[in-house]
Amino acid sequence: MNGLLVPAVMEGHKFEADSIGDLRYRAEFSKALFSEEAPDQSLFMMPENAEVDSLHVQ
Repeated sequence: MNGLLVPAVMEGHKFEADSIGDLRYRAEFSKALFSEEAPDQSLFMMPENAEVDSLHVQ
């Protein structure tokens, strides 16, 4: 929006013992769209039976 610059890539890394570790995921963005209107909050609800990876115990 009017000159706003945003990253084209997002990476997530393992983090343990105060250290950044191996790459866990990489997401690339293209043709990002921005709006002044807030999205419907249901978009951010966790789907039924979903798990948060960091809470998963093996």
